[in-house]
Amino acid sequence: MDIVPLLAISRIIEYIRNGKITFEESYYYQDIGERIKLIELNENEGYLTPEILDQFISGTYPINDFQSFNSTTTEIEASDDEIPTTWNDLSDILNEVSIYIRNSNPTWFKEHQRLFKEQTDGLFSIEYTEDEFADRFYNSIGFLGRNFRYRDSEEFFSLKYFIQRYVSDATFRLELKFLHQSIEQITNKKIECVVIDTMGVDARIKSILSTYHGRYHTIGFADLRAVSIDMIPIYSGVCRSTDSEAMNIVEVIDEVKKICGDGVRIYTGNGHTTTKMSAGMAFLGHGVIAGGRLHYEPKRNLEEGSIKRLKQNIELLNKVGKLLKDEPELGRVMAMRKHIYVDEPLAKWI
Repeated sequence: MDIVPLLAISRIIEYIRNGKITFEESYYYQDIGERIKLIELNENEGYLTPEILDQFISGTYPINDFQSFNSTTTEIEASDDEIPTTWNDLSDILNEVSIYIRNSNPTWFKEHQRLFKEQTDGLFSIEYTEDEFADRFYNSIGFLGRNFRYRDSEEFFSLKYFIQRYVSDATFRLELKFLHQSIEQITNKKIECVVIDTMGVDARIKSILSTYHGRYHTIGFADLRAVSIDMIPIYSGVCRSTDSEAMNIVEVIDEVKKICGDGVRIYTGNGHTTTKMSAGMAFLGHGVIAGGRLHYEPKRNLEEGSIKRLKQNIELLNKVGKLLKDEPELGRVMAMRKHIYVDEPLAKWI
C-alpha cells in the first residue's frame, strides 16, 4: 500500500507531461509564439501551399476520388428464441488469428523484439521464443479484454509477470498495426477515411481524468475513439469528459496514421470533431481533411481580408503544422488559445 501514492504521483506527472491535465489558466504562461518562431522548415516541407490554398477557397481540392452514394439500411432484430445450441471457443479463434498475423507479417517477432529493446534502452531482450511469446501475448490480450483478475484462475498466475514486463500501450499499438496490415491483405482495401467521436464513461475512481460534466450531470471521463468507415477499431484514448475533440484531434490523427499509414486522407465526425480549429490543426499537422461538417453548399465565402492574411502567412501556418506533428499534445493548448502571436502579431488563425 505504501507504493500506491508514488504510483499515483507518477501517473499525474505522466498526464501533465502528455497534456492530459492542464492547470487552470496555465496557458497564459506558455509562449507558443516563441516556439513557432524557432521552427525551421526544409524545402517542400509542410502540407499547405498557395496552390492548395486556392483549391480550398474554390472548393476544388481533390480528396482521393471519394464518391457520394445513397444507401438503404435494414434493421434486423434477433429473436429471443434464436439461442445458439453450441458456442465457439474464442480461444481457438484467437489462436488462429495469432498464427495468421505472424504468417502474414514475417517481421512480427523482430518488431516486438526491437520495441522491447527500445523501451528498456537496450538493457534487456525478450527471453522467449517466438511461439512462446505469441502464446503468452495473445493469452494476455484475452485476459485483459475480459477484465479478469489474476486470482480468478490458476492459468492467469503465469501471465502476471509477462503482462508487467512486456505488455504496454506501445505493444498493443504495434500489434494493432499488424492486424490492420493483415486485414488489408485479406480485403485488398486500405483505410483512407476514419470516423472520430467520443463516448462518455461513468467512473468515479477508475480514472484520474474523471470529472463532473455540467451538461450531462455525470461523473466520469470520455473515451475518444477512431474507427474506419467499415467500423474496424483503430484508436481509443481517455480524456476528460469536458474536453472537446478539438483538444485531442492532432494526437488522435497521429495515432491513426502510425497504425494505418499515410494513406489516411480524410476524417469525419460531428460537433467539435470537425470544427474550424480541428480541421485546421489536422490538415496542417498531418495533411488530413475534415469532412462532413457542412452537408450543404456554403452560401458565405471567406472575406477578402481573411484570404489575404492566409496567403501572407502560409509559411507560419506550416511551422504550426510541423510543431503539431512533432508534439501532438500541443494541440490541446492551441485549441484553448485560438490566437497565435509571433512578435507583432503575424497571424491570428490556426
